[in-house]
Amino acid sequence: MNKCFTRTYHVAVSFLENLVILFKKIADFMLDKIKNPRAEERNASTIRTIIILFLLGTGYLAHMAGARRTYGYTVIFILVLFGALIFWMPRVGKPEYHTNRLQRIWALLCFLQFVSELIVQKQNGFIEVWMLLSFGIMYRAWGRMEKPQELWDDFARAVELFYIFTVITCILVEPWWEKRAYGYTGIWKNPNLFSMTIVLFVLVMGYRIFQIYYKKGTYWKIIFYLGGLILGVRIIFMTQCRTAVLALLALCIWSVLFFLENRKKGRGISSLELFLMMAAVVAGGLVLMFKGGALFTKKSAAITLDEMTSGRLSIWQAYLTQANWIGHEDSALLEGAPAYAHNAILKAVHTYGILAGIVLLVLLTVIFYRAICYWKSERKNEKAFLIIGIFLVYIISTMIESVDDLPLVWQIWTSFYFVMGFLMLQSGKKDRWNG
Repeated sequence: MNKCFTRTYHVAVSFLENLVILFKKIADFMLDKIKNPRAEERNASTIRTIIILFLLGTGYLAHMAGARRTYGYTVIFILVLFGALIFWMPRVGKPEYHTNRLQRIWALLCFLQFVSELIVQKQNGFIEVWMLLSFGIMYRAWGRMEKPQELWDDFARAVELFYIFTVITCILVEPWWEKRAYGYTGIWKNPNLFSMTIVLFVLVMGYRIFQIYYKKGTYWKIIFYLGGLILGVRIIFMTQCRTAVLALLALCIWSVLFFLENRKKGRGISSLELFLMMAAVVAGGLVLMFKGGALFTKKSAAITLDEMTSGRLSIWQAYLTQANWIGHEDSALLEGAPAYAHNAILKAVHTYGILAGIVLLVLLTVIFYRAICYWKSERKNEKAFLIIGIFLVYIISTMIESVDDLPLVWQIWTSFYFVMGFLMLQSGKKDRWNG
C-alpha cells in the first residue's frame, strides 16, 4: 500500500513538473517575441507603476459597474493591462527550467479547478484559465528581470497613488467628517471592501517608514507617511469594519516583531516572544468578536456566537454540509436562498470541490513558510515586512470575506498574488533570494 502511494505521488509530482516546464517554455516563446522597450529604467519603472495602479483600480471600477455583469469586459481589460506590464518588464535572458513546490501546487490547484469547470458549469467560467494567462506569464517575465525585487517599489508607488486618489475622491464625494448612521463606505458601496483597501494603504505607509528609517533618510518623510498612516487608521475605524480592525491589530504586532528582530543583531525572536505576540493577536480578535457590537455601535454586544459573526457561522455550516468532490455552479443555499460565503476557502471548496479546497490550504501554508524563510534570510529587508504584512491581511480577510469570489475586485487579493509570484522566483542570479 505504501509503495503504491509513493509511486502514485512521484508520478503526480513528475506530471506537475512537466506541466509547469511546458508552461514556462510557452511563456518564454511569447516573451522572446516581445521586444523590450528602449527606455531608461526610471521611465520603465514609472510606466509599470501606472499599469499596476490600473490593475489595483480594476477592482474598484468592476465593483461600481457591477462586477458580475461586466465580468467578460473586466477579463479583457485585465489581459490588456498584464500584457502592457509584461512589455515593460525588461528581460535579461533565459533561466533554467527549474520548478519549486509552490509552482507545482498552484499548477495543481488550477488543474483541479479546470477539471471542475468541465464537469460543472460555473456562474463565471474558467477564471483559472485567464489567471494563468495573466499572472502566470507575468510571473515568468518577473523572474527574468535583473533585479525582480525592485518591482515592489513600483507596487508601493501604485498603492500610494491609489491612496491619494481615494482621499481626494472621499473629500469631494463623501467627506468622512460628516455624521452618518452606518459605517463609512468612502468611494465604495460596501464598507468592508473599502476598509480592507485602506488597510493595504496603511501597510504600505508602514513599509515606507521602515524603508526610510533603515536607509537613514530624511525624517520629514517619515512624518509625511506617518500622517498618511494615522489618517488611514482613522478612516478604518469610521467604516466600523471589525475585519479591518483585526487586520490592523495583526499588522501592529507584525511591525513590532519586525522591528525587534532587526534590532537584535542576529539573535532571533524566541519561541516565548513569538507565542506572546500571537496570543495578543488572538486575544484582540476575541475582544472584537465578543465586544464588537458595543465597540462600534450603541447597541449591546451580541449574545450568541452566530450573532457575534453576523450570521457567518450558519453560512459556513451550510457551505460545509453542501460541499462535494466536483463543485457547484453557484453559491450554497441557506434557507432556500443563495448565501454569500464570507470565507474564501469554504467558497473554493464549494465551487471547485473538496480536493481543490485542500490544495488551496496547502498552497497558503507553503506561501507562509516561504515568506518566513525570505524574512529570515534577508535581515533588515523592508520588502519582507511588506510581503508578510500582505499575507497576514489577506488571510484575515479570507477567513471572514469571500475575497476570491471574483478575482481582482479586492485589492488585497491582487496584492496577495503579487506576493505568491515573488516567492515563486528561482535562485541563480545576483541579488536574488535563494528560495
